[in-house]
Parts: sequence; structure tokens; C-alpha cells
Amino acid sequence: MKLLEDLRTQAAATTSIFQRQLFKEDIERLEKLEVLVAEISDETGFKKSAMTLGWTPSDLRTFELNPELANFVAAVWQGQGENSINDTWAALHRRRMDVLLGCLSRPRLEF
Repeated sequence: MKLLEDLRTQAAATTSIFQRQLFKEDIERLEKLEVLVAEISDETGFKKSAMTLGWTPSDLRTFELNPELANFVAAVWQGQGENSINDTWAALHRRRMDVLLGCLSRPRLEF
């Protein structure tokens, strides 16, 4: 998967400890996803396993990443090509940053 190679290259080039950790976690997830593609022969089983790869801590908030996560998993399963995989990954990444990092921001208080 070219996406995996790209993430490894970006991880090696970053100077940010935070970004390096995010890359590391993403690389581990995508490596697991590649194993699942090779080992699981039915689409339903693949999608179920792929949705619980630790996209969020203990997968407690993974449901909040849909439909982007489901679209990415489907693109990987269907082997839609690198452009489709990269596009769905980019959408998933934006969604994840909006949802998961948004929870870290302080709420705006209006006076």
C-alpha cells in the first residue's frame, strides 16, 4: 500500500514528537489492516475487524469517525486503487482531527 510507504517517509522526516507518535500509530493500524486483507476472505468479517483496530483508545469513540472510516475500509477491501485509498484516508484524517482533537479545545464562553 503506497499510503503506508508515504506515512513512513513522512514519519522519518518530521521533527515533531507529537506528529511522529501519530504517524507511528497510523502505520501500526495500516500494517494490521494489510494483514487483515490477506487473512480474511469475507467482506463482512474484514469490515468488522477493520473497524476495531484501535482507531480511538479502546475503540470507544470509533463510531464518531463514520462514515469516513467505513469509506476508507471499503476502499481498502475493494482494492479501489491508490487514488481512492488516499482520498478516503485524507477524508478520514480530517474527520479524526476535527472530532478527536476538537474535544481537547476549551469551549468558547460567551459573556
